[in-house]
Amino acid sequence: MGGPSAAVGLRPTQRRVVAVLAATLPADFRDRQRDEWTADLLVLSDSPGGPARWRYLLGAAWTLPSLRRLAKGGRTTGGGLTPSATPTAVTAARVLIPSVSWPLLGWLGALLVPHQAGAGGVFTVVMVGAWANMIGLLAMAGMGLITLMVALLEWRRTARHRLRTAGIGGAVLLTVVVFQCLAFLPDRGIIVAVMGGAGAWLSYAAASLPRNYRIALRVIAVVGLAVAVVNWTPLGAGLGSEYLD
Repeated sequence: MGGPSAAVGLRPTQRRVVAVLAATLPADFRDRQRDEWTADLLVLSDSPGGPARWRYLLGAAWTLPSLRRLAKGGRTTGGGLTPSATPTAVTAARVLIPSVSWPLLGWLGALLVPHQAGAGGVFTVVMVGAWANMIGLLAMAGMGLITLMVALLEWRRTARHRLRTAGIGGAVLLTVVVFQCLAFLPDRGIIVAVMGGAGAWLSYAAASLPRNYRIALRVIAVVGLAVAVVNWTPLGAGLGSEYLD
């Protein structure tokens, strides 16, 4: 970019106005926009103090609020702004990450927490999570409840978005109720692995998701697949009999 030297053709007052306008923008967007304004001013055909440049600066000041919202809602790259992740993608990530992590952590906790630990709150959560990993219908019930919680907690979203999210959570729970006769038919982690795979797909399909979300989705996808594979080996069958009976 041109940087400060590119503003040599501007009058001092114009350079100060550009600097003040740019200072109101997010830091990672500021230099790029200042250089863009400066370049536009330099190509105007009027004399350095002509009215065309001041009209341009007035227009820049007028559009500054919307430009600030755009800059804060997206990430800047070398080629400009990358749109921020859609609310649907963010909500889906917020549902999938705990929905998959809970059964996986429960499975691991069931191996590490001795049965002699008793029936306390933490132990109960761990064991239910372990069962949810082995019996996918329980994992789906957990996902339905988590979806309803996310719909409730995302109070900054539009009412329509929250109602749609709650509707999806309710549909998942209704599916669990309809197929409750399969509640004790172990799938040994397949459904949890599929949920993790959906998260991995989301992390690539919605590349503008926050980086920590994308990393978490890919990690739980890999762990979910690994746990499912272990569950279908003789070792996994033995672990299931020993810790989940």
